[in-house]
Amino acid sequence: MPEYLIWGGGGHGKVVADAARLAGLHIRGFVDSDSAKEGTLAEPGGGRIIVSEADFLKSVANGDLPDGVDGVILAIGSNSARQRCRLRLPVAFLTTVIHPGAMVSPNAIIGIGSVVLAGAVVNSSARLGSGCIINSGAIVEHDCLVGDDAHVAPRAVLAGGVK
Repeated sequence: MPEYLIWGGGGHGKVVADAARLAGLHIRGFVDSDSAKEGTLAEPGGGRIIVSEADFLKSVANGDLPDGVDGVILAIGSNSARQRCRLRLPVAFLTTVIHPGAMVSPNAIIGIGSVVLAGAVVNSSARLGSGCIINSGAIVEHDCLVGDDAHVAPRAVLAGGVK
């Protein structure tokens, strides 16, 4: 079974871990910028911060993921920090997560490394860039264009055609 690391050991990381597990992904652990957290429990689902960001980035710089890891899920709330992290990873390492309780049109485009959380709606012909967060209960209506690394906050609504 493929295993994934979640990059971000804070509150948003916990929510993304739940969504990923409910979507059938196996979470190996978390990456966090605070090396003092290494080995600590990051969330009740059992995910531990298993690697410091510095060690993780050494692996990535060599073109590798840590042993036994198949992909990385971005879970950093800050748009600028998430963008910096996303741009340090090869696209092939990035994983997109869609919570099974989200409603995503088959005609929508979800960019790589994005997360769509519980109760969110992404309607027909909406396009999300890479590294986006569509947070719990947010609505992205038809024909919207959401740029790379954007965050649509919980319960926010983008009317049709917003760019």
